[in-house]
Amino acid sequence: MPLFTSDSNVTISLPPVAFDPSLWSTAAKQLNLKYLAEHPDVAAQLLQSGLSADAAALHILRLECEYRARHKTVMLMAMAKFPDGALTLENFDFSVSSLDESQFRSLAGLTWMQNHVNLLFWGDSGLGKTHLAVALGKIAIAEKGYSVRFIAANELMEMLESARVHGVLTEKLRLLNRNDLIIVDEFGYPLMADHPEYAALFYAFISSRYNKKSTILTTNRQVSEWPKYLGNDQKCCIASLDRFLHHSIRIHFTGLSYRLKRIREERLAGNAESGKLIRALDGE
Repeated sequence: MPLFTSDSNVTISLPPVAFDPSLWSTAAKQLNLKYLAEHPDVAAQLLQSGLSADAAALHILRLECEYRARHKTVMLMAMAKFPDGALTLENFDFSVSSLDESQFRSLAGLTWMQNHVNLLFWGDSGLGKTHLAVALGKIAIAEKGYSVRFIAANELMEMLESARVHGVLTEKLRLLNRNDLIIVDEFGYPLMADHPEYAALFYAFISSRYNKKSTILTTNRQVSEWPKYLGNDQKCCIASLDRFLHHSIRIHFTGLSYRLKRIREERLAGNAESGKLIRALDGE
């Protein structure tokens, strides 16, 4: 009859029992060991492996830890609400880009997040700003277990305005700021124009994360154009920029849109419809 003594000097005595899959699953469920509860065959595998009791116990614990780590990653990826598509650092073609690949490999180390630094990706459409922002967000989840939220700028501002109207802005910001990283995509989207209240709301958002959490902002608007999308409130816009850019890395995306490059390639390959579009864009 094995005896087990805890640090509190309470001795637990249990009679040995033969292995029973149902008892295994019941005990695992009581301890919230989800992987072990669903895999009673682990015991038989360990018995066949010939591992010592202490090695087998350690293996069981490692299996459950690995399951929880993978489950956490899956849940964080779903909660991030990334756009569809395999947007990763590995499948971004730096060979046709003016971007410095080594800089993004360095950013993948996530030191900037540890230091609460922001990233600003700005430049024309179709150059990979969203792709690389999402890629870094996925790395933050997979490598460090950070919580990430991807949200379009227009959606963010509508969310904050609704919270303000209903008197729950502080609570909404608190919930948003549970995320270690927020990716605000397409700042300066046309629908953001003509909303005077957006200036103060954007300032509240940026201030609530200042020196606490990191934010990635993608935009095809130059900084000088930002007031137009923040209610034309110059002072409030400057205050927001001051806090966002104070600790930030700014990367300018230049070149020809990847999508237009693909259309041009199709034109060369004889795709009539793509040819019409390119001629229209080129003013031919």
